Amino acid sequence: MRCPFCGEDDTQVKDSRPTEDNTSIRRRRACPNCGGRFTTFERIQMRELTVIKRNGQRTTFERDKLVRSMAIALRKRPVEPDRVERVIKLLGMVNAVPDFTQHPQVINGCSELFRDVWGEDCGVGTRSAFGVSGLPAGACVEIEGILSLRE
Repeated sequence: MRCPFCGEDDTQVKDSRPTEDNTSIRRRRACPNCGGRFTTFERIQMRELTVIKRNGQRTTFERDKLVRSMAIALRKRPVEPDRVERVIKLLGMVNAVPDFTQHPQVINGCSELFRDVWGEDCGVGTRSAFGVSGLPAGACVEIEGILSLRE
């Protein structure tokens, strides 16, 4: 953090604690160059997930849309969502440009969604991810899952 008094780039944190409302961190700092002391407040800035569509249009990721898609996929099968005992394995194919390297993060998002729906013990399984140059009907992601079902 730059010193507001002399402009020195290298300052030292002397004390750090959360604010009363826990929305930020208060840090007392000292400058080794001029001896000045000052306070900074740091807060988390959440990034929104963005989906880039085939036509280049950017839209905000809608988790509810993914949940609805899962419900539709399960509705077409003779499986009730409450019968899922455990997610065994997920295989994710991500329709991406050649220099995209974050395929695991995309599939981790699916795993996190399953964890939220079915719980930590049964919603998280092993997962694999890879990029592909195309998927049927121009889909962004295709996920294949192996699930254990209750009788």
